[in-house]
Amino acid sequence: MKDGKIVGQGELVCEKDLPYDLLADYYYAITSREATTEISAHLKQCKHCQTMLVGIRNASQEVEGREELESRLDAGAIRLQNFLNHAPEKHETPVRSMHPAKRNKRVVKWLAAAMFIGLLGFWLRDAFDAPISTKSQLAIHLSEPYPGPQIVRSSDTHNNREQELFAAFEAYNEGHFTEASSALQSLIKQGETDLRVYFYYGLSSLYRESPNLQDAQHYLERVANSKSNYRQQASWLLSLAYAKDGKQSKANELWKLISEDDAHYKKQDARQLLKSAN
Repeated sequence: MKDGKIVGQGELVCEKDLPYDLLADYYYAITSREATTEISAHLKQCKHCQTMLVGIRNASQEVEGREELESRLDAGAIRLQNFLNHAPEKHETPVRSMHPAKRNKRVVKWLAAAMFIGLLGFWLRDAFDAPISTKSQLAIHLSEPYPGPQIVRSSDTHNNREQELFAAFEAYNEGHFTEASSALQSLIKQGETDLRVYFYYGLSSLYRESPNLQDAQHYLERVANSKSNYRQQASWLLSLAYAKDGKQSKANELWKLISEDDAHYKKQDARQLLKSAN
């Protein structure tokens, strides 16, 4: 790893030591053009900062969601309060001299409003304390594709394999996952056995617009069970493929293994998914 390294019990650290605030500014797209370019390049090869950025994104989405909800509730509370404040002014006759039927209707309205506010308070307390659902967490993890490999176009224009590999990885890096999966599948059919090709074909099959979950699981399993440098990433992404395909028991088994592996870079995320799934 160029910018990140592993120390102690698998703890990822960043040699550039990018500040948390700088990564947050990058997430909100308020860094300068030069800084954005440099950070984007750094993130492609630093697992520590990738993990930090995912945490910033998750926290940001949760806060934004609560702020929007609270804003709507505040507006509703203001409208309700205005209604209660001005309701008596619509009646020239004092309440005490109202017809009993009208007075009963008003009492019912006030009681209904009080019950609504009380129930709303209990609901908000439970909503804010409740963990994010497994489905929501899964959507968040799948919305941020694993970074593509660094590629350099081969100067040997007669080397078809290198040219095809470059085109496939370039398509992946640009987010054209269907195109990337087709190109990588073609290489595999030609006898390609490079585990890196298997890994990115599995990911392309998972991320493409119409996912090929069978191929995604098959090739990620091969990498996860190998001695490849991608085996940790493959095990994590394989668990997401299982969950997306409805194979919850298999996903839970992998999340349990990952959560118990102190050296795994996704142990905390696996624990959260396992907790919400049980």
